[in-house]
Amino acid sequence: MVERGLNMCKLAGRYASERYEYGGTSYSVIRDALKGLDPCQDDVFYDLGAGYGRVLFYGALTHSARFRGIELVPQRVTEANRIKRRLSLKRLDFRQGNAQTVDFSDGNLFFFANPFFSDVLRVVGARLRKIASVHSIKIASVGDSNIYFAKQRWLAERNLLPIRASHGPFDDLRFFVSTS
Repeated sequence: MVERGLNMCKLAGRYASERYEYGGTSYSVIRDALKGLDPCQDDVFYDLGAGYGRVLFYGALTHSARFRGIELVPQRVTEANRIKRRLSLKRLDFRQGNAQTVDFSDGNLFFFANPFFSDVLRVVGARLRKIASVHSIKIASVGDSNIYFAKQRWLAERNLLPIRASHGPFDDLRFFVSTS
């Protein structure tokens, strides 16, 4: 309902260089991403470009890690926080902000469902590389971001699932682990 009320012209004017459109991630991808990353109590899991928080809600309901989402569009964050309060989820946090500038350095697990254009992904990737120089990180990635992560020398692709899951051409889930 919130999405239908958004003014796409205003979003385009405000976030022209950003990918602001919403596209929900399938639950089969979410389940496999969480299975591969295997978040536990000491982990901090980030969804950068979290939308309404589907990945984070699922994770917070099924795992003991802390789950945090960064979303560009304020109305989506407001709705996600409303649902979070209703469900009384304490290990879940949503913040409105731009992944190019907001702090996510406490994270060690990251989820990307094709949230950025290539120029923004390069900036976010450089920030992830800096985090990986301090502590190891794992990334679950879907879509165009796979191409970027596969080219990074500081990351190694790993098959973190016992059987490679097939989700279709738009849901190619891949995992990357920092090497430094």
